[in-house]
Amino acid sequence: MSWESLIKEKEMSLEEAAALIQSNDRVYIAGSATMPYRLLDILYERAYTLHNVRMLGSMALRPLKFLSDPNVHGHLDYETLFCGFNDRVGVKNGNTHVNSVHFGKAIQYMREDFLPNVVMTEVSAPDAEGYMTWGPVGVALLGEIFELPSIKTKIVVIN
Repeated sequence: MSWESLIKEKEMSLEEAAALIQSNDRVYIAGSATMPYRLLDILYERAYTLHNVRMLGSMALRPLKFLSDPNVHGHLDYETLFCGFNDRVGVKNGNTHVNSVHFGKAIQYMREDFLPNVVMTEVSAPDAEGYMTWGPVGVALLGEIFELPSIKTKIVVIN
């Protein structure tokens, strides 16, 4: 099967991708420049239909609706490994926990404690051979996270 066919077969709207997140899911969100911001804003629109969704990410580079809503706690709860300005909004609102896991222990934390069953990221458009990139910050953890045995759902937003 060609890479074009594979992408076409799995392609869905952001709304459909957000609907893959269910109550009690543990979601690893790629951080910083690889964070799927539009998908997270659409997920927020469903926040009050969900319960106990825990998300782990780091350094949101732009404001996120769920971080600004103090009432979303218990629906969408967020842990950040690297607390940037926008993450601090969620800390102030009570729905973000700063997790000070050492970067070198992040995979161990996810494998043994956080146990994500969903991973979401944003990637570049495919090149002529079908290769996409996570960019400069994605390669640090994402390759290993995608292969964790606990991961059941992989959501990739193509920019």
